[in-house]
Amino acid sequence: MRLRSEQGLLTVALAATLGLGAGAPAQTSQTDRAQPDRTPAAAPMTKRKVLHLRLKGDLDCMKLVDDLAAATGEARKSGVEVIVLEMSGERWRGDVVSGMMPLFKGAEVLTIAWLNDPPDGRVGSGQAALALLADRCYIGPKTEVVFEPGHDLRAQAPPTTNWEQVEQDVQAALWGRLGSVERPRDTLLAAALPTPRQPLWAILDRSPGLSGARLERLVAESPSAAEAGRFVSLTSGSTERGELRLRVEPAMAVSIGIAESSARELGQILAAERLTPAPLTRAELESGLAKARQELVKDLAAFDRAAERMDKALDDAEKQRGVDAARRKRKVGKESLPLGDEAAKSLEAVEALVANYPELLRSAPPGVSTVELTAVRLSAAWHDAVQDRKDRLVELRARATRLAE
Repeated sequence: MRLRSEQGLLTVALAATLGLGAGAPAQTSQTDRAQPDRTPAAAPMTKRKVLHLRLKGDLDCMKLVDDLAAATGEARKSGVEVIVLEMSGERWRGDVVSGMMPLFKGAEVLTIAWLNDPPDGRVGSGQAALALLADRCYIGPKTEVVFEPGHDLRAQAPPTTNWEQVEQDVQAALWGRLGSVERPRDTLLAAALPTPRQPLWAILDRSPGLSGARLERLVAESPSAAEAGRFVSLTSGSTERGELRLRVEPAMAVSIGIAESSARELGQILAAERLTPAPLTRAELESGLAKARQELVKDLAAFDRAAERMDKALDDAEKQRGVDAARRKRKVGKESLPLGDEAAKSLEAVEALVANYPELLRSAPPGVSTVELTAVRLSAAWHDAVQDRKDRLVELRARATRLAE
């Protein structure tokens, strides 16, 4: 996690956002001074220690839960008073979302979620479900909240995951938050996040005199003909085929209560919250699962190369004949033992990766066909892939030791 403090540039940006330019005060006429100021006074700016924590990419592994807990815990210990959690990425796992939710409940610091993904303009519904639990939420002006089949990565979770309990925990947290006295919102949102389970429409109030449409209510049944022109469908697809999709544009996300407002940059959020960072610290978190998969393949290949070199050297030595054969065999045996150590380190690296990312075992081992690979067979395939290498290493080391004696 990278930390970086920067206050001067943001102070300038905040001044621009708030219209606090430097220089001489603006001139006012006698008439202006004579008129009472009826503009409501803005709340004073408050200095707070702020952490801008970017949670990049998919919520696809449980280690990310531990990393987020460590980052927020470290922030609290260092005296951070406000955490702005910027989230991007579209895919997520329900057990990861559920694991992160307690970090938002009863937090000792002000937690502000920011759904923001400028490159793609899409943030997942799992990330939005987390954002609902924050004290405040903002959304990028070009970022939509989306759900599509394939965004739920439950197939990567351990096969023993109790999904019924996970879903109950997530829904309980959402219902509790949506029904809170401090900021009540339509509890039908819980039926749309993180996985939409039924169609959902927003009925809008387009009465004359309103500056734009205003949300009247959410409904789960198809609006009547009398409401034509007043509703927006938030979901599409088929419930029966399990292909229900969700798409909530930024303005609609604000209308239905997912977000307070839109924000293009951090300075706008801090200005809206009347906060002056003193100081501002930045940090990033990102799932390491994809990199771990690459490392796993490399470590297994490194073991195989070391074992193959060791095996070939021992084979050649064991075939030695003649007066000097014993000396040459001892020499090869001693020189082969470090190759065994190299292979062992590769296996240790594999086991460490799997301990941190058990999700790695949810895909087939390198070189193993995925055809008819059930969860049970997948587990057996990984057991064989690792245990066969351990057994081979034991055999190779024993041969090298015999030759070295």
